[in-house]
Amino acid sequence: MMKRNILALALLASAMPAVLCAQVKYDVESIPDSLKKNAFSVVRSYDVDVDASARIESAVHFRRVVTILNKKGLDHSGWHRVYDKFSYLSSFSGKAYDANGNVISKIKQKDLRTTAVSSNLASDNVHFYYDCEILSYPFTIEYEWTEKSRSGYIDFPVFSPMKYSHQSMQEATYQITASPKVDVLKYETPSKKNYDVRETPNGKVYKWTFPAHRHLVDEDYVDDDDMRYPMVIAEPSEFSIGGSTGSLKSWEEFGKWYWQLAEGRDVLPKEEIAKVNSLTADSKTDLDKIKALYKYLGEKTRYVNISLGLGGWQPMSATEVSRTGFGDCKALANYMQALLKQVGITSYQVVISTEDENLLKDFPNMHQLNHVVLYIVRPDDKFILMDCTCPQLPLGFIHSSLAGHECLLVTPDGGKIVRLPDYSAADSRETLSADVKIGSDGNGELTFSCDHFGRRYSRTFGMAREDKGEQKKIVRRWIRLDDATVTDVEVKDFHEEEKPHLLVKCSMTAVYGKMNGSRMFIRCNPFRSFGTPRFRNERTSPIVIDNSYSYCDTVRISIPDDMKIEALPNPLKEESEFGSFSFSAVPQGNVVTVVSTMECRKGKHDISKKDDFLKYMEKRSKAYGATIVLVKK
Repeated sequence: MMKRNILALALLASAMPAVLCAQVKYDVESIPDSLKKNAFSVVRSYDVDVDASARIESAVHFRRVVTILNKKGLDHSGWHRVYDKFSYLSSFSGKAYDANGNVISKIKQKDLRTTAVSSNLASDNVHFYYDCEILSYPFTIEYEWTEKSRSGYIDFPVFSPMKYSHQSMQEATYQITASPKVDVLKYETPSKKNYDVRETPNGKVYKWTFPAHRHLVDEDYVDDDDMRYPMVIAEPSEFSIGGSTGSLKSWEEFGKWYWQLAEGRDVLPKEEIAKVNSLTADSKTDLDKIKALYKYLGEKTRYVNISLGLGGWQPMSATEVSRTGFGDCKALANYMQALLKQVGITSYQVVISTEDENLLKDFPNMHQLNHVVLYIVRPDDKFILMDCTCPQLPLGFIHSSLAGHECLLVTPDGGKIVRLPDYSAADSRETLSADVKIGSDGNGELTFSCDHFGRRYSRTFGMAREDKGEQKKIVRRWIRLDDATVTDVEVKDFHEEEKPHLLVKCSMTAVYGKMNGSRMFIRCNPFRSFGTPRFRNERTSPIVIDNSYSYCDTVRISIPDDMKIEALPNPLKEESEFGSFSFSAVPQGNVVTVVSTMECRKGKHDISKKDDFLKYMEKRSKAYGATIVLVKK
């Protein structure tokens, strides 16, 4: 475990010379109250100055000053940077200040901690850290450092002065000096073109100035956080990495560069070719060949995160993957592409983000892309998408971190933006059927089955590979009942079906009814629980529902023979642009059948819909929290 640097503010402050105690530049009292209210930290100043006037190299000077207001902001105080064969740390210094702005400690470059790679990571990267633990709040930490590039690599850092929720900002500036021969491509959020440009003998100087910005709080149903914070992404229109030059003037041009990185890296060893031919010798169709090679991929290889070579962009050769049996996403995709090529099947690599659903169409960039999968061409104009890092998934299944995302399809002609299919609410569903037998003391015996499709399958398919003990723990977390004990569980993965799904069957005991005198109160559906969203009163951002899904639950509750129904919840049904739900509880003899359905619809809604959305969510929460009241006969 990394040793922490402990700065005891009270003790150190008392020992400082008077000249230091006179400094008040970063006293906490000078921060406007509007920035401190409910904040954990405040960025006092963040200044980044990029000098790329030499075109073939760059130097970036950073200065970041953050006031930590309370213990919850301690994680905002650290410093962490990563360098590789194309970049290095040229200089570093830091200072710590007490609440009055007095310097109490200085930080030198030798105080930084470094670490290279872990046992399951192949990388050129070296990580530099500084963590501080403060005994008295508030305090201020200042870091100043310079990074330089080498090997002809120029990269403009993403400028994002606010890195955390509950972090406010007083001021920030970002300046880039670029060679006259370099065009700077720019993307700013939330406002556009808030920069000045001036000509100098060294080239054009671009400068962004950001005023004070109140902190963002954790809210539900928000758009991507990065797009709500002040941010600048800047890129040189043409770049060079390790002697490989490319262009970001269009996604098509970027795709051409990416394609040539893998050229000549698809050669397989002779023994691997013989193995591929043997595996597919009896295959009658291309699909049979793909299935055989996909199975082989899962048996032969494993995923290892690799950041070697050209900035982590160039894949390992197929020969190297064949020899070692491991690779990262791009290496495994390149290897599988070589296997398919050997049996006459065309495929293309797809570069995608597992985080951003939409690519910036008018701003080609590398920062949005963090994953590579394979796009296999079918003769019927359809395709198979293969994530080679997870061959446990059914062939062609698009998991939840990729479904509906835009991606860059890379062909010899360049890159083309395409959108992957998404799941409808009907395709991404859970269907649950349960039987409950309640005793006179409120204890219940439950058996249920739950089937998971689409995105719900993506979240749960791994259960089939867990041992029974872990499966029981997972199921226990699904149930909102006291003293629940899972007595048996059976998990079956129907991964070979056209629509893969995971079926979980379970039996358990739990306290199902709560006694209060002669009455018993029982939950209609303890398998689901929906609260109301966390919204600020002054919220202005749109309401974003990021995916569609549905539930259909049937719970049959057998009540004790010595009790009768005193009250049943009324049936409910609601239809809206946000989704729909229905609820009913119908008695027949001593059995009450509860049927709950819910559909959530993906979409973005204007904040003017806030009250309607909250009312809808409150009604849904009430429906799923409904109770039945029993009374002694």
